[in-house]
Amino acid sequence: MAAWTARNHKAQGHRIVKTEVTPSGSIVDWVDRNTVDGSDAVPPPPLVSPSKSSGVASTGLEKLSGPPGTLPFIRPALLPFVNGKMAAVDVDDYLRQISQERALHGGPPTGNPIAGGGNRLYSGDILNSTNFGLSGYVNNFFSGTDSPSSPDFSIYELASYCFSGSTVSDLVGVIEGKHPQVYGSNTVIGAEYFSGGSQSWITGGGNKGAWHQVSTTKSPGITVTGPSIVNGAQGEYQLAVILFNSPRRWWLWMKDEWVGYFDTTQAFTTLDNSACTAQWYGEVYDPDHATTHWTSADSGSGILPNGSLFFNNFGSRGYLRQPIWYSVINNAGGTYMSTLNKSGGIDTSCYNVSLSTDGNSSWNPTLFFGGPGGNGTGCN
Repeated sequence: MAAWTARNHKAQGHRIVKTEVTPSGSIVDWVDRNTVDGSDAVPPPPLVSPSKSSGVASTGLEKLSGPPGTLPFIRPALLPFVNGKMAAVDVDDYLRQISQERALHGGPPTGNPIAGGGNRLYSGDILNSTNFGLSGYVNNFFSGTDSPSSPDFSIYELASYCFSGSTVSDLVGVIEGKHPQVYGSNTVIGAEYFSGGSQSWITGGGNKGAWHQVSTTKSPGITVTGPSIVNGAQGEYQLAVILFNSPRRWWLWMKDEWVGYFDTTQAFTTLDNSACTAQWYGEVYDPDHATTHWTSADSGSGILPNGSLFFNNFGSRGYLRQPIWYSVINNAGGTYMSTLNKSGGIDTSCYNVSLSTDGNSSWNPTLFFGGPGGNGTGCN
């Protein structure tokens, strides 16, 4: 793992100044900013919050603080590879395997039939229209829930993408959740992209030419702190991926700043000018569901939404507040998703989604989603 990381940094001309292990167990390489391509890019203006009166505290992120003039790159954990649960010749072979599985459709002939397309179940809202990105406030994972174990994962995601036939060709997405395949056992904010049908997770040292780190305090793979509590304290933060012009770059927003960007000229073929679809959703992955019961990994609080009324769900269900998509480049034309268009791959016995439009102005609209997975009645 160390050799793979060093090789990838070297291939990009990065000079590592310091390597440290954070209290959460993350390994961070602090790289001389002057050796990071694109790090001198001027971020767009701060993302203006549509509402600052939600009454929910902003969730904390692990504090990253390196030597002056350096940028953080968090190494991937790749637990199935490290623990020998997934056969691979080396790290590159492992990453190829999970990338190919992520992109392929079809799935096994038995098991949960709804999850056949890629061994995944979803709970989300989808917009099939030209867009220039999306945003929303996501609440943190809840304490006391069933966590996924490698190689399963459970995440929230905001993504803009285009299809080529029946497969995703290009995609930019920001995630929150537990993803042992890539980021380890911590709850993290991460990111992924598809380019020409090939999928990659943003990891420290990898993604040559595609990902450009700018922030000195946040990086994909950063650990989230302060979980939400059922019928107790809630925590949330804003996530976004938005296309900006001059030059065209998909910028990624985490909580309170632009963290970095995807270079459209180096990374994409169909997302260079806009995206075709925007989606806000929960996703749970269970690769062996064909021969075993569906994973018990929870999504959100592990409790299914209770209809669409706001006060039947708030505080006890996972949520994404004020989902917005942008109809004009440069963070313009922001429009609320006020109707629920369920994405495919939803088994309502396992995970479900509802859209509330009866909250106050700072909560209207809100997506509530999640569920208990294999512990739910009728989830097979």
